[in-house]
Amino acid sequence: MAPWKDYPDYDLVVMARSGLLDKTGFPEKPTKIGFPLSYYYGSWHLTAGMMAAYLNAMDTGEGKKVSVSSWQAVMSIDDTYSQCLLGMNELPKRIGNGFPTTNPTDTFKCKNGWFALSIGSDQQWWSFSKAAGRNDWVEDPRYSHDPVRSMENYFGDLDLQLKEFFASITIEEADRICKEAMVPGAPCYTVKELVNDEQVKVREMILPIYDSKVGNTLQIGKPAKFLRDNENDNEIGQAPALGENTEIVLKEILKMPESEIANLKETAII
Repeated sequence: MAPWKDYPDYDLVVMARSGLLDKTGFPEKPTKIGFPLSYYYGSWHLTAGMMAAYLNAMDTGEGKKVSVSSWQAVMSIDDTYSQCLLGMNELPKRIGNGFPTTNPTDTFKCKNGWFALSIGSDQQWWSFSKAAGRNDWVEDPRYSHDPVRSMENYFGDLDLQLKEFFASITIEEADRICKEAMVPGAPCYTVKELVNDEQVKVREMILPIYDSKVGNTLQIGKPAKFLRDNENDNEIGQAPALGENTEIVLKEILKMPESEIANLKETAII
Protein backbone atom coordinates (compact mmCIF):
# COMPACT_ATOMS: atom_id res chain seq x y z
CA MET A 1 0.00 0.00 0.00
CA ALA A 2 1.16 3.54 -0.73
CA PRO A 3 2.56 5.51 2.22
CA TRP A 4 -0.07 8.30 2.03
CA LYS A 5 -3.11 6.01 2.19
CA ASP A 6 -4.17 6.99 5.74
CA TYR A 7 -3.45 10.73 5.50
CA PRO A 8 -6.46 13.03 6.06
CA ASP A 9 -7.02 15.60 3.35
CA TYR A 10 -9.11 18.42 2.04
CA ASP A 11 -8.99 19.87 -1.46
CA LEU A 12 -6.27 22.42 -0.60
CA VAL A 13 -4.03 19.65 0.77
CA VAL A 14 -4.58 17.53 -2.34
CA MET A 15 -3.60 20.50 -4.51
CA ALA A 16 -0.47 20.93 -2.42
CA ARG A 17 0.65 17.28 -2.54
CA SER A 18 -0.14 16.94 -6.25
CA GLY A 19 2.16 19.81 -7.22
CA LEU A 20 -0.80 21.87 -8.48
CA LEU A 21 -0.10 24.72 -6.03
CA ASP A 22 3.44 24.93 -7.35
CA LYS A 23 1.97 25.78 -10.75
CA THR A 24 -0.88 28.03 -9.58
CA GLY A 25 -0.62 31.56 -8.24
CA PHE A 26 1.98 34.28 -8.29
CA PRO A 27 5.75 34.13 -7.78
CA GLU A 28 5.51 35.23 -4.15
CA LYS A 29 2.73 32.80 -3.10
CA PRO A 30 0.92 29.69 -4.38
CA THR A 31 -2.89 29.98 -4.53
CA LYS A 32 -5.67 27.42 -4.73
CA ILE A 33 -8.23 27.12 -7.50
CA GLY A 34 -11.61 28.56 -6.57
CA PHE A 35 -13.58 25.29 -6.45
CA PRO A 36 -12.94 21.75 -5.12
CA LEU A 37 -11.26 20.42 -8.23
CA SER A 38 -9.93 17.19 -6.72
CA TYR A 39 -13.35 15.99 -5.57
CA TYR A 40 -14.90 16.43 -9.02
CA TYR A 41 -12.02 14.83 -10.89
CA GLY A 42 -11.76 12.00 -8.39
CA SER A 43 -15.45 11.14 -8.82
CA TRP A 44 -15.22 11.38 -12.62
CA HIS A 45 -12.23 9.03 -12.75
CA LEU A 46 -13.96 6.61 -10.36
CA THR A 47 -17.06 6.62 -12.58
CA ALA A 48 -14.95 5.96 -15.69
CA GLY A 49 -13.07 3.18 -13.90
CA MET A 50 -16.32 1.54 -12.77
CA MET A 51 -17.71 1.70 -16.31
CA ALA A 52 -14.52 0.14 -17.67
CA ALA A 53 -14.70 -2.61 -15.03
CA TYR A 54 -18.34 -3.26 -15.89
CA LEU A 55 -17.59 -3.54 -19.61
CA ASN A 56 -14.70 -5.89 -18.83
CA ALA A 57 -17.01 -8.01 -16.66
CA MET A 58 -19.49 -8.29 -19.52
CA ASP A 59 -16.71 -9.72 -21.70
CA THR A 60 -14.89 -11.90 -19.18
CA GLY A 61 -17.40 -12.57 -16.40
CA GLU A 62 -14.87 -11.28 -13.85
CA GLY A 63 -15.27 -8.19 -11.71
CA LYS A 64 -12.54 -5.71 -10.75
CA LYS A 65 -11.92 -3.52 -7.74
CA VAL A 66 -11.41 0.09 -8.84
CA SER A 67 -8.97 2.24 -6.86
CA VAL A 68 -8.98 6.04 -7.33
CA SER A 69 -7.80 8.87 -5.10
CA SER A 70 -8.38 12.59 -5.43
CA TRP A 71 -4.59 13.08 -5.40
CA GLN A 72 -4.07 10.70 -8.36
CA ALA A 73 -6.83 12.46 -10.29
CA VAL A 74 -5.31 15.92 -9.83
CA MET A 75 -1.78 14.73 -10.60
CA SER A 76 -2.99 13.40 -13.95
CA ILE A 77 -4.69 16.62 -15.10
CA ASP A 78 -1.77 18.62 -16.45
CA ASP A 79 1.42 17.03 -17.72
CA THR A 80 2.96 20.32 -18.94
CA TYR A 81 5.22 20.78 -15.95
CA SER A 82 6.14 17.10 -15.72
CA GLN A 83 7.14 17.09 -19.39
CA CYS A 84 9.24 20.22 -18.88
CA LEU A 85 11.00 18.59 -15.94
CA LEU A 86 11.56 15.27 -17.68
CA GLY A 87 12.42 16.73 -21.10
CA MET A 88 14.35 19.88 -20.21
CA ASN A 89 15.25 19.26 -16.56
CA GLU A 90 13.72 22.57 -15.55
CA LEU A 91 10.33 23.96 -14.57
CA PRO A 92 8.56 27.13 -15.74
CA LYS A 93 8.17 29.72 -13.02
CA ARG A 94 4.81 30.41 -11.38
CA ILE A 95 3.45 33.44 -13.24
CA GLY A 96 -0.12 34.07 -12.10
CA ASN A 97 -2.52 34.12 -15.06
CA GLY A 98 0.29 34.04 -17.60
CA PHE A 99 1.40 31.04 -19.62
CA PRO A 100 5.05 30.03 -20.02
CA THR A 101 5.15 29.97 -23.83
CA THR A 102 2.26 32.02 -25.27
CA ASN A 103 1.31 35.52 -24.11
CA PRO A 104 -0.43 37.82 -23.39
CA THR A 105 -2.59 35.54 -21.26
CA ASP A 106 -3.85 37.51 -18.27
CA THR A 107 -6.65 39.51 -16.66
CA PHE A 108 -6.59 43.27 -17.16
CA LYS A 109 -8.45 46.01 -15.30
CA CYS A 110 -10.62 48.18 -17.54
CA LYS A 111 -12.49 51.37 -16.63
CA ASN A 112 -15.50 49.43 -15.35
CA GLY A 113 -14.30 45.92 -14.52
CA TRP A 114 -11.88 43.10 -15.29
CA PHE A 115 -11.28 41.53 -18.69
CA ALA A 116 -9.55 38.24 -19.56
CA LEU A 117 -7.38 37.92 -22.68
CA SER A 118 -5.77 34.68 -23.83
CA ILE A 119 -3.57 34.90 -26.92
CA GLY A 120 -2.48 31.51 -28.23
CA SER A 121 -0.54 32.31 -31.41
CA ASP A 122 1.24 35.05 -33.31
CA GLN A 123 -1.71 35.29 -35.71
CA GLN A 124 -4.10 35.96 -32.84
CA TRP A 125 -1.73 38.55 -31.39
CA TRP A 126 -1.45 40.38 -34.72
CA SER A 127 -5.24 40.39 -35.16
CA PHE A 128 -5.80 41.71 -31.65
CA SER A 129 -3.13 44.41 -32.00
CA LYS A 130 -4.56 45.67 -35.30
CA ALA A 131 -8.15 45.69 -33.98
CA ALA A 132 -6.90 47.61 -30.92
CA GLY A 133 -5.22 50.20 -33.16
CA ARG A 134 -1.76 49.19 -31.94
CA ASN A 135 0.14 48.27 -35.10
CA ASP A 136 3.33 49.15 -33.23
CA TRP A 137 2.96 45.88 -31.27
CA VAL A 138 3.01 44.00 -34.59
CA GLU A 139 5.90 45.97 -36.06
CA ASP A 140 8.16 45.88 -33.00
CA PRO A 141 10.44 42.79 -33.26
CA ARG A 142 10.43 42.45 -29.46
CA TYR A 143 6.67 41.85 -29.43
CA SER A 144 5.71 40.50 -32.84
CA HIS A 145 6.73 36.83 -32.50
CA ASP A 146 6.85 34.10 -29.91
CA PRO A 147 8.90 32.84 -28.15
CA VAL A 148 10.67 36.24 -27.99
CA ARG A 149 7.46 38.02 -26.99
CA SER A 150 6.57 35.64 -24.15
CA MET A 151 9.93 34.44 -22.92
CA GLU A 152 11.94 37.67 -23.12
CA ASN A 153 9.68 40.74 -23.27
CA TYR A 154 6.18 40.06 -21.98
CA PHE A 155 6.82 40.15 -18.24
CA GLY A 156 7.94 43.74 -18.14
CA ASP A 157 7.47 46.50 -20.71
CA LEU A 158 4.75 44.88 -22.84
CA ASP A 159 2.77 43.85 -19.77
CA LEU A 160 2.80 47.47 -18.57
CA GLN A 161 1.70 48.73 -22.00
CA LEU A 162 -1.22 46.29 -22.02
CA LYS A 163 -2.28 47.32 -18.53
CA GLU A 164 -2.27 50.99 -19.60
CA PHE A 165 -4.22 50.15 -22.76
CA PHE A 166 -6.98 48.21 -20.98
CA ALA A 167 -7.20 50.86 -18.23
CA SER A 168 -8.13 53.37 -20.94
CA ILE A 169 -11.13 51.40 -22.28
CA THR A 170 -14.28 49.75 -20.96
CA ILE A 171 -14.88 45.99 -20.81
CA GLU A 172 -17.47 46.47 -23.57
CA GLU A 173 -14.82 48.04 -25.82
CA ALA A 174 -12.36 45.25 -24.98
CA ASP A 175 -15.01 42.65 -25.80
CA ARG A 176 -15.74 44.35 -29.14
CA ILE A 177 -12.03 44.36 -30.06
CA CYS A 178 -11.66 40.64 -29.32
CA LYS A 179 -14.81 39.74 -31.25
CA GLU A 180 -13.68 41.82 -34.22
CA ALA A 181 -10.25 40.18 -34.13
CA MET A 182 -11.71 36.71 -33.43
CA VAL A 183 -9.39 36.14 -30.49
CA PRO A 184 -10.27 34.60 -27.10
CA GLY A 185 -11.28 37.31 -24.65
CA ALA A 186 -14.16 37.90 -22.23
CA PRO A 187 -15.37 39.99 -19.31
CA CYS A 188 -14.66 38.46 -15.90
CA TYR A 189 -18.25 37.74 -14.92
CA THR A 190 -19.59 37.81 -11.42
CA VAL A 191 -21.85 34.85 -10.61
CA LYS A 192 -24.86 37.20 -10.77
CA GLU A 193 -23.85 38.43 -14.23
CA LEU A 194 -23.36 34.85 -15.39
CA VAL A 195 -26.76 33.50 -14.31
CA ASN A 196 -28.51 36.45 -15.98
CA ASP A 197 -26.71 36.03 -19.32
CA GLU A 198 -28.74 34.95 -22.36
CA GLN A 199 -26.29 32.11 -23.03
CA VAL A 200 -27.24 30.45 -19.73
CA LYS A 201 -30.94 30.74 -20.57
CA VAL A 202 -30.60 29.36 -24.10
CA ARG A 203 -28.42 26.42 -23.00
CA GLU A 204 -30.73 25.77 -20.02
CA MET A 205 -27.99 25.75 -17.40
CA ILE A 206 -30.22 27.18 -14.62
CA LEU A 207 -33.47 25.24 -14.26
CA PRO A 208 -36.51 25.65 -11.97
CA ILE A 209 -37.45 22.58 -9.91
CA TYR A 210 -39.84 21.79 -7.09
CA ASP A 211 -38.55 20.27 -3.86
CA SER A 212 -40.96 18.97 -1.22
CA LYS A 213 -38.89 20.52 1.60
CA VAL A 214 -38.00 23.95 0.21
CA GLY A 215 -40.66 24.45 -2.47
CA ASN A 216 -39.82 26.07 -5.80
CA THR A 217 -36.08 26.52 -6.26
CA LEU A 218 -33.35 26.53 -8.91
CA GLN A 219 -30.90 23.83 -9.98
CA ILE A 220 -27.79 23.82 -12.18
CA GLY A 221 -28.55 22.15 -15.52
CA LYS A 222 -26.71 19.24 -17.04
CA PRO A 223 -23.62 20.19 -19.08
CA ALA A 224 -23.97 17.20 -21.43
CA LYS A 225 -27.01 17.68 -23.67
CA PHE A 226 -28.52 14.83 -25.71
CA LEU A 227 -29.91 16.40 -28.85
CA ARG A 228 -33.26 14.74 -29.48
CA ASP A 229 -36.35 16.48 -30.83
CA ASN A 230 -38.88 14.24 -29.10
CA GLU A 231 -37.55 14.38 -25.54
CA ASN A 232 -36.90 17.06 -22.93
CA ASP A 233 -33.33 16.46 -21.81
CA ASN A 234 -33.56 18.93 -18.94
CA GLU A 235 -36.35 17.49 -16.83
CA ILE A 236 -34.86 17.44 -13.35
CA GLY A 237 -36.69 16.19 -10.27
CA GLN A 238 -35.83 16.45 -6.61
CA ALA A 239 -33.30 14.07 -5.11
CA PRO A 240 -34.80 11.03 -3.33
CA ALA A 241 -35.00 11.11 0.46
CA LEU A 242 -32.56 9.01 2.45
CA GLY A 243 -33.56 5.37 2.06
CA GLU A 244 -36.52 6.17 -0.20
CA ASN A 245 -35.53 3.63 -2.86
CA THR A 246 -33.83 1.04 -0.64
CA GLU A 247 -36.70 -1.44 -0.63
CA ILE A 248 -37.19 -1.14 -4.39
CA VAL A 249 -33.51 -1.89 -5.00
CA LEU A 250 -33.49 -4.87 -2.63
CA LYS A 251 -36.72 -6.35 -3.94
CA GLU A 252 -36.69 -5.59 -7.69
CA ILE A 253 -32.97 -5.43 -8.54
CA LEU A 254 -31.33 -7.72 -5.97
CA LYS A 255 -34.38 -10.05 -5.80
CA MET A 256 -34.12 -10.28 -2.00
CA PRO A 257 -36.92 -12.30 -0.36
CA GLU A 258 -39.54 -10.43 1.70
CA SER A 259 -38.42 -12.30 4.83
CA GLU A 260 -34.84 -10.99 4.54
CA ILE A 261 -36.06 -7.43 3.92
CA ALA A 262 -38.31 -7.71 6.98
CA ASN A 263 -35.35 -8.89 9.06
CA LEU A 264 -33.26 -5.92 7.92
CA LYS A 265 -36.06 -3.62 9.05
CA GLU A 266 -36.45 -5.35 12.42
CA THR A 267 -32.73 -5.00 13.14
CA ALA A 268 -32.79 -1.31 12.06
CA ILE A 269 -30.30 -1.92 9.25
CA ILE A 270 -32.75 -0.25 6.86
